[in-house]
Amino acid sequence: MNEKNQILQLCKEAHALSEQCYLEHSATKGSSEWFDKRKFLLADVSLHMVQAALQNERADVELIRRYLFSLLTICDEFIPEANLSSTANKLIERTDSIAEK
Repeated sequence: MNEKNQILQLCKEAHALSEQCYLEHSATKGSSEWFDKRKFLLADVSLHMVQAALQNERADVELIRRYLFSLLTICDEFIPEANLSSTANKLIERTDSIAEK
């Protein structure tokens, strides 16, 4: 098995576990455990990003853009002073304006 396939296999396993942990976590928004649950979501989306980058011969740019938007949006909760949701929205706005042309 080559390195790329090894990484993808490890991501698949880690993704399944992180998704399971997120879905099974009982925290609700506003609870003291909310950020713990969001960490699993952050891990889940990060692993999707790795998969999108490596699964095909060429990276799926649109898929990476969507995952980057999600990562920035989630990270905004952890680093609010960075205003990452604004950056995420600019990323999507740019995509929408390119698609309109």
